[in-house]
Order: sequence, then structure tokens, then C-alpha cells
Amino acid sequence: MQALRETRRIDKNSITIDLPDEFLSQEVEIIVLPLNGEKNGLYQDRKSSFFKFVDSIKYKIPEDYKFNREELYDR
Repeated sequence: MQALRETRRIDKNSITIDLPDEFLSQEVEIIVLPLNGEKNGLYQDRKSSFFKFVDSIKYKIPEDYKFNREELYDR
């Protein structure tokens, strides 16, 4: 699958996109999103989702727990 992604500064209400020959006679989807909103919003959503996930799987280690590296290598 071939994809085309461009970043442009918009200075009028219309744009023209030059496509490669591989797109001829194909149905395509065109999505226009504001770049700043995409980066900041998507980043914040992914960041908060990650920390919610981490919070859901963490647990307290007993105070007397000691990691034994040698035991790990004995396996």
C-alpha cells in the first residue's frame, strides 16, 4: 500500500494535491486535520492512557523483599 502525507501551511480556503501515477483509477480517502491539534491532543491522550494502564497493573512490593540477582542467573 502506498501512502502520501504532506504538511502545509494553509493560506486560502482550497488546496491542490499532486498525486503519483500509482493513485490513478483508485478510490482514496482524504483527511485534513490541524497539525497542532493532532500532535498535542493525540500525545496527551496517549500519555494519559499509558499512565492509567500503569496505575492499573502496579502493586506494592513487601518491605522485606530483596531481589536476588544470582538466583535469576541460576535458572
